[in-house]
Parts: sequence; C-alpha cells; structure tokens
Amino acid sequence: MSYKNKRTGAIVENTGAVQWHNFKTADNLESGMEMSETDWVRDGYAKIVGGLVIGRTDNTEEALDHHSPKGVICARTENMSIEGTKFYNFNW
Repeated sequence: MSYKNKRTGAIVENTGAVQWHNFKTADNLESGMEMSETDWVRDGYAKIVGGLVIGRTDNTEEALDHHSPKGVICARTENMSIEGTKFYNFNW
C-alpha cells in the first residue's frame, strides 16, 4: 500500500520483468503507479496485476484539490500490460 505521496505511489524507470501484484495506492498527487520504460523484456512479463488505485479518499489533503492525478502512467516503450486493476474516485 502506498498513499499520500507527493508524486507517485510506485515508480520504476528502466525495468525488465517487474510485476506488481495486488498493489494498492491512494491520494497520490501525480499518479498511482508508473512504469516509465520496459526495455529488454518480452510481452507479458512487465505488468500490473490485480491492483487498486484510488484517486481521492474522504481523508484526502487539500493539495490534491490542485492536481489531477492519473491512475497509471504506462511505459513509453512496448510490452507492459495491466490486468484486473480497479480504479475508483477519479471524478475531476
């Protein structure tokens, strides 16, 4: 679980076969999760599986009122996938 970060709940830059299983994020200013590049990996090995991303909770801070976070920022390269991840309260 990652919540109330000043940027992103979970971030990985240049990665290979990284999988986030059942990772949960809430109230992050930039995004819930981000995989920037997935070089040197075959399709299906870099992915987010069964995650939960909450944009805004009842316990959110005022700083979130001035941002429009994204649920997931996907890789700029190929071979990243998202499976069974749920998104809630992105209502701005």
